[in-house]
Amino acid sequence: MWNKIVKNTLWLTGGEVTGRLIRAVLVIYAARTLGASDWGTFSYVLSLAALFTLFANAGLGAVLTRELIKYPAQQAQYFSTSFFIKLFFLLIAFLAVIFLTPIFTKIDLSQNLIILAAFLVAFDSLRIFSFSITRALEKMHLEAIVNIITQITIVGLGLWALMTISTIESLALAYAVGSGIGLIAAIFVIRDWIKKITSNFNKLLVKKIIYTAWPFALLGMLTGIILNTDIIMLGWLRDAKDIGFYSVAQKIILVLYTLPALIATSSFPAFTRLACKDKKAFSDLIVKSLKAIFMLSLPLTIGGVIVGFDLIDLIFGSTYHASVTTFQILIFSLVINFPITIIGNALFAYNKQNEFIKYSALAAGSNIAFNFLLIPIWGIEGAAISTIFTQLISNTFIWFKMKQVNDFKLGNRLNKILLATIIMGVLVWLMQLLNIAVWLIIPIEILIYLIIIRLLKECALKSILEIATKRTS
Repeated sequence: MWNKIVKNTLWLTGGEVTGRLIRAVLVIYAARTLGASDWGTFSYVLSLAALFTLFANAGLGAVLTRELIKYPAQQAQYFSTSFFIKLFFLLIAFLAVIFLTPIFTKIDLSQNLIILAAFLVAFDSLRIFSFSITRALEKMHLEAIVNIITQITIVGLGLWALMTISTIESLALAYAVGSGIGLIAAIFVIRDWIKKITSNFNKLLVKKIIYTAWPFALLGMLTGIILNTDIIMLGWLRDAKDIGFYSVAQKIILVLYTLPALIATSSFPAFTRLACKDKKAFSDLIVKSLKAIFMLSLPLTIGGVIVGFDLIDLIFGSTYHASVTTFQILIFSLVINFPITIIGNALFAYNKQNEFIKYSALAAGSNIAFNFLLIPIWGIEGAAISTIFTQLISNTFIWFKMKQVNDFKLGNRLNKILLATIIMGVLVWLMQLLNIAVWLIIPIEILIYLIIIRLLKECALKSILEIATKRTS
């Protein structure tokens, strides 16, 4: 079982990380070409689009994946019925983007930009919905291929737009068209499921699906509020330039957020099968997954704080030096937020998503309150501090709730990882004192960490490497 999780994680990692790295080329070029103010405006539109996409998803993706696993005989009916429910919510989201977006901000947005954002919401939402099937069937390689196609198309069109026209609207058009092409690729992957989509619709399942999905939908909306509140509220309380500075710092963090999400997505089918059936195996899976998560988050956090200034300067240039402190604050969210991706999926597998909702509501409310308090005082740094406070409060509650459901024992199993992180951090700090270039420090940092982990005989890394290199069915 763990073998399959690792294989699926590697596929998702290959697809998502490759796609993100490709997209990063466009983000960097766009931020440098458009400047902080125009880049801030574009980032604001993307944040609104992401928020409305979560509404359009309506929690149906996670529910469909789970139901397809639980009820194999009714897979076609669950997919068709969920699809038509999806279209209903998507229509509402599409219209909401067009008519509500101008109300959300004092930033001047053209009507063309808003319409393009609406189409981006539609295409992204439908593509993400299609992944419910590939995840239920544990064919993550298909999702990886679709993601790479989407990102390559967006980046290619985006670079062409910036080099020829160089406007926010042209970049938005590139995003929308690229996402549409990604949707076409996704439709090709699930084409057999679509052939009888009308005849397989079962109106008796509508109420059950909506009833099951609403906690996921609410949680998705609350998560979207948490992730996008900072940008949206900066649009209310500051100007587009500040949004541009904040977005640069946040973009790096959000790219890193894909790492635990990939492990969590790959482990979700296994969590679903083990929940309420094998408590010990479930607990072991949580612990093993969390160790892998902390092996990523701890060195990334410490290394990021140390090389933060040089990293921002290398990637985005001196124009964005105002983003450095914000980045160094936000990167602490990796240690706080990475583990919760695993804990959250574990709670979902136990059908405890309702418990998750109240903690997410607490986080969303806290984030709004902290932003209103701190942004007027400290600007974008205040927004970053608000994010850290919010995650600490909500994620602490979520962690202890999971302990009540399944009392997994992490104990002192992180000692070797902590020691390796400290040693790596000291060596990176010394390299900075010697004025070694950051582009050289980063690969050396990774190598040092892996060597130390190996010398300390950390069993989690050995297990993962053995599974990753072993031929499995």
